[in-house]
Amino acid sequence: MLYIPLDFSIQLAAKVSLGIFFSLLSCILLLIPVHMLLPYPIYYDAAFVIGALLASLVVNFLALLIDGIHPKINWEDETSAIKQNLNVVFEFLASWAIVVILCVPFFLFNIFDYLIYYTIFVSIVFVILIAIMYIFGPKIILRSLKKGS
Repeated sequence: MLYIPLDFSIQLAAKVSLGIFFSLLSCILLLIPVHMLLPYPIYYDAAFVIGALLASLVVNFLALLIDGIHPKINWEDETSAIKQNLNVVFEFLASWAIVVILCVPFFLFNIFDYLIYYTIFVSIVFVILIAIMYIFGPKIILRSLKKGS
């Protein structure tokens, strides 16, 4: 069995950091043409990037938990490790579930008048979720990996 000579928490941080990097890169690349088409204050971009960062952290930590709890360890070659891994489907469904949970209140309740309060509430919930997953995520993953081996 191969071992990576790095602390487990550094490996997890590297995986999350890479996901966040690509999420923020796509966010910034999206904002460039939007600014060319629509004139609006630049501080909207800051709010958008901060919200995208929080959402990206939640989704990346959730994906890390799913991969850690149900790792695809036994595989014949690299192709089968990727093609037969259903964790990506579960991560995709979980991220869409988050989107649905966040968007449904707009249609069920008339919260457009309270948008700033809703945004603050969701941001606080995301920060709490991120803190919980940051603190307990590696412990849960390690426990799951030790139980599986």
